[in-house]
Amino acid sequence: MLHEHHSLIEVWTEADLLELPGIETDDYEYKSSRIADMPNYRTELQTKLCKAASAFWNTGGGIFVAGVDDHGIIDGGLPGMMGKQKLRDWVDQALVSVTPTGPYTVKTFERELADSRILPGQVVLVVAFGESFDLPHMAHDNRYYVRAGAHSNPANHYLVEAIRARRGLRRPMLRGLLREHPHKHGVIELVILALNDLPALNVNISFDPKPEVYQKVFQVQFPINVAVIDRTHPFTLDVATMKTRYKWLGNQAVCLKLQYEGIMGTKYDESQYLDHRHTFTPVQLATRSKDKPEKTLKKISAQLARLNDLLENHLRIELPSNNHKKDDA
Repeated sequence: MLHEHHSLIEVWTEADLLELPGIETDDYEYKSSRIADMPNYRTELQTKLCKAASAFWNTGGGIFVAGVDDHGIIDGGLPGMMGKQKLRDWVDQALVSVTPTGPYTVKTFERELADSRILPGQVVLVVAFGESFDLPHMAHDNRYYVRAGAHSNPANHYLVEAIRARRGLRRPMLRGLLREHPHKHGVIELVILALNDLPALNVNISFDPKPEVYQKVFQVQFPINVAVIDRTHPFTLDVATMKTRYKWLGNQAVCLKLQYEGIMGTKYDESQYLDHRHTFTPVQLATRSKDKPEKTLKKISAQLARLNDLLENHLRIELPSNNHKKDDA
């Protein structure tokens, strides 16, 4: 099973349980049905499950199976209920104690085959853990675990830091910014940059709320879909001018919404606030030394006019308007 497609166990049947590997591996951990006979069954199963969750999420994903022996052979199964709660629902509550909680899928298997090894009223529990990018994951005992062969072992401090460092290396990282267009005076453009070398695929770009002016005036429909964004292919879009930014983007910071995929099909959903009121570089009055004096003065004059417009717009937004009329003399 591909760890990125951990939900594939949803289509498994009891026949798929007969194809489990004959030994535990980096990808499979087995727990015997005898765990249900222990006096502290609930606590023991939660401990095993949470340690496995931490280990699998920290090391790429895997499958936890309870109700089979050390060779992956069904040996009776577990009770389908944990007290008054279904075992499947109990697993959801148990995994909340692993922080942060990563992607997973749970399925329980009852008797289906005529010669089934699952006892009547019992189930085999399968939990598939997908590959996680919110590393590292801490178990309910405040320790971090990694998968090493057939065991989930505690990770030392240096290994935890190494896992944490992988977080930015295993997923595309996009970041949006607003800036003045480098070649269009007074035009504001949205730029979406890739912060690492991993490409983002099928990127959907939108705002929340969506600026109505783009749809009504410019016929721009959100979300905008971009096939790929990487370091050599950033995305840019003219979104306003300095004079119209409040009219087009509003008086508050706008929320940029990004949905995209990694090269393995993993989906990501991110939000970022962009403040078009305060995020631009200061006005610069410097000109090229080779310019003639009259050309330099024109450029300075244009920059001063632009600075005046910026100040007026800022004051108009930030200061309350004074609508009181002067008393008649």
